[in-house]
Parts: sequence; C-alpha cells; structure tokens
Amino acid sequence: MELPFKEIGDWALANKESVAVILALLTVLIVFKNSIVEALKKAASPEKAEEAKIVSALTGVYKTRFPGPRENTRYIRGQWESALAALRRKLLEAGQSPEIAAALEELKKGNPLPGETVFRGALEQERDGDSPGRTRAGETACNLGALALLRDTSSAIEAYRAATGFDPGNCRAWNMLGRLQRLTDDAGGARRSLERALQTGQSKNDTASIAFAYGSLGEICLAQGDLDGSREFHVKALDLDQKSGNMEGLALNYASLGAICRIEGDLERAEELFDKTLDLDQRLGNREGMADARANLGDICLARSEMDKAEEHHRQALAINRELGRKAGTADCYASLGALRLAKEDWTEAEDYQRQALAINQELGRKAGTADCYANLGNFFSARGETGKAGDFYEKALALDRELGRREGMANVHANLGILHDKNGEKDKARRAWEQSEKYYLEIGAEKMAEEVRGWIDSLDDPSIAE
Repeated sequence: MELPFKEIGDWALANKESVAVILALLTVLIVFKNSIVEALKKAASPEKAEEAKIVSALTGVYKTRFPGPRENTRYIRGQWESALAALRRKLLEAGQSPEIAAALEELKKGNPLPGETVFRGALEQERDGDSPGRTRAGETACNLGALALLRDTSSAIEAYRAATGFDPGNCRAWNMLGRLQRLTDDAGGARRSLERALQTGQSKNDTASIAFAYGSLGEICLAQGDLDGSREFHVKALDLDQKSGNMEGLALNYASLGAICRIEGDLERAEELFDKTLDLDQRLGNREGMADARANLGDICLARSEMDKAEEHHRQALAINRELGRKAGTADCYASLGALRLAKEDWTEAEDYQRQALAINQELGRKAGTADCYANLGNFFSARGETGKAGDFYEKALALDRELGRREGMANVHANLGILHDKNGEKDKARRAWEQSEKYYLEIGAEKMAEEVRGWIDSLDDPSIAE
C-alpha cells in the first residue's frame, strides 16, 4: 500500500497549529512512557522495593531539614540510592557485618548516623591508596556526604569537599557541594563548584549531573538578576530533562522560566509556563509542585489586579503547604495574602499575614524571604502614612538584598522608597531612589519596569506626565 505522503505534507502545511499540538502531545506521551518503564524496572525486585521505602524515609528527613522551595529531588534521591548500594556491597564483602546491617536498619528509620560511621571507617582505609584507591575514596566521601546532609550541613559540605579532593572528576560531589554552598549563601563558591560539575559531567556524558548543574546555575543567575544567563541554563536543562524523561525536572525548569518572564513583565507567557508546571505536577501527583504552581499563578493574577483569582490560587497553595508541613511555602503564601489584603485596605489582616510570614522566614533562616517581608511591611506602613516605620523596613530589606546580591529586590525597594520620598515632598531623594531602581531593572532585563520608573522620574520635572 502506498502512503499519500504528498497529501499528508499538504495538510501539515495548511494546519501548522494542529501539527504543533500533535507534536507536543507526542513529546509528553514519550516522556510519560519513559517514566513508566523506569518505574516498572525499579519495582521489579523486593530489594528495589525496600530501597524505595528507605529512600522515601530519607526524603522525609531531608524535607524537614531543608523546608525551602521545591528542588530536583530525583537527583538527590540518586545520592541516597548510591549510598545504599555501597552499604549493601560492603555488607556482602564483610560477611554480614553486624555494624553494617545495623546501619541499614537505622536508615529505614531515617537515622543516617550509623551509616556515616561505616563510611568514615572505610574512608580511613582508602584515603592513602593509589590512584584507583583515591577514586574509591572520592566515591566513599560522596556517599558519606549524602547521609551527612540529612543531619548536619557543615559535615556534608566537608565530606563533599573531601570527595572532590580525592577525585576531582566526581561530578556528583561537585554538584552536591555547589548545592549546599548555595543553601548557605555562598553564591560564588556554589557557582565555581557547579561549573566544575558541568565540566566533569560533560567529560563523562553524565546527563543527569549535567542537567542538575544547568538547573542549579540557572537558579543562581535568577537570584542575582541575570535573567539572560538564567534562561540559557534553564533551557539547556529543560532539553536534557525532556530527553531523559525527567518529568520533575521539566516542571522545575518551566517554573523558573515562568519566573523569568514574570520579572520581565511578560505575564501572558509566564502564565503559560506556570500552567504547564501545574499540569505536569498534577499528572505526577506532586503536591509540593502543585502548591508552588498555584502560588506562582496567584502572583500573576495579583500583578494583573485580578484579586479574587489571586486569592483563590494562594488559598489553595496555602492549604496544600499546611497539609504537607512546608513552612517556607506557607510563609510565601502568607506574604502574598498580606499583599492582597493591603490592596483591599484590610489593614489588620495585611499586617498580620506579613508578620506571620516574617516570623517563619526568620525561624528558617531564609534571608531572601525575610528581605521580602521587610519590603512588604515597608509598603504597608507607607500606605498607612507611617513614613518613619516604612523607611526603617525598606532599609532593612535593602541591607539583606545587598548582602545576597538580589538586584530585583533592590530595584523593587528603591522604587517604593522613591514613592515614599515623593509623597513626603522630598523630590531629590525620590529621584535618587528611582534612578537606582531604574538602573537595577535595566541590569536584570526588566525593561517594562524600568520604563515605568523612568516615567516617574520624568514626572518630577513635568508633573503633567504623571497625570
């Protein structure tokens, strides 16, 4: 039978949008097929089922220790899977060692300490060996770090740093070291470590490590306001995640790309990307992801002054975060709901939500979240006409944003400081604040915001512009 290739080609040319939809659906189906095949393989043996149970317990401990934004836990789970496999090998080699058997039992309860002890002992034996021995020592130190991060961040950093010393080609160690440096606000060290992870991952064609490094570098760039750099890294990570069928990675990268579009002022594209994130997370049953996607969509609605829709999204996000015990997510929802109540001039709830968000962020040591709450409280007191308190909170926010290198935060606070000075009749101070705001917005590529601030500056010389 001869296929009508010419007719098919003519139809495709005449129906380009339909073809694009079909191709997109095929991509999703392929990704889901890969995920299902992988899950079936993992469930094929009792040993794998027990491993999944232990990793699930360790994931719970990990999320309690690191309650911040959602991340690529698939890659991090891989570190615990490696540590478990290494402990089982050592158990066989040692002839059913009671110490190692006990370490495995304790891991089922979420207790990593006995496992750490096993790896520390092995490391003492391997550390002074020949070149292959040092490679083994690097892997042992990496497994030690995977367990230590469940208990003590500094011990984990020390272990991963040792792993890179034993084996500079261990891309897992470089990735995890960079991730922990980022969590401890060492952005420069994190970037250097992640760049080494990228180099070593590319030399070994380790797709998972390369994608993790790209995504992590994209988050560093996003936090520092380098939107072009962040987009480049996330697009590369997205491409690799599509090829490997990493649905969780796809959702994370869509969310980050959505955040970039939101900052740039392209709310329509941002909404499309957040909708994709929500759809993927609903298919995966990932409630953390659903909460974050709802919160992001709520922020889009808030930026459009669609208050009822914004509140609906944020209340759905808050309910999920509370259910999961995610303190960081709960704090972010409180902050957004506070902004909503402020827009409606519900003064009591507006302040109460911001104070609750601030308390949680301070408890968790989240400097960026704390800075945002200070800025929000500045907005609250500015709207109430309490200029002294407003100025104090804005200065606190600026101090933290400067420390963290958060140019978007500094741009926003300077913009609001300018509004405060303008209301007080302090035109020169308003001009200086807005010029700083415009500068930071232009640096991060938020041209629409920069243009709006430029209009405020021009209105100081010609009040008719503001009208």
